[in-house]
Amino acid sequence: MKRILTLLVAITMMVGCTTNVTKEQLQNANYGTLPTSYDTTVDNYLNDSLKDPDSKRVKYIDTPKKGHWYYSGDQFGYFVCAAVNAKNSYGGYTGKSLYFFGFHNEELQAVFNDKELGGSYVSCMCDQKPINSLTLSCK
Repeated sequence: MKRILTLLVAITMMVGCTTNVTKEQLQNANYGTLPTSYDTTVDNYLNDSLKDPDSKRVKYIDTPKKGHWYYSGDQFGYFVCAAVNAKNSYGGYTGKSLYFFGFHNEELQAVFNDKELGGSYVSCMCDQKPINSLTLSCK
């Protein structure tokens, strides 16, 4: 039952991500400042959320860039994506997981990862492509 509830919440969140942001909104949005210490913030987040943070391997896909995401409404700021691998409770590596970290004025505003929300969804977010609400993949 708990798994079904989690899935329904995740799907509701993902379907909400399908809002179409106009070019005008993108041009006039307040993105805040470029995060300069994003790697420290990401490191602190992962230290608090991973089972074995000392084993983490983080590979940033790019440096922070302007973008948008949906998290309780359309959000604008800078985002960075990274492939993260770390050991689980049994001491084995879990395999790479794609993470999306959204920032506004140096503050971490949103984190999505493909193991919780699905790979194509997070990949679309990292590529800043619209999401198809039926297939939860890039349009």
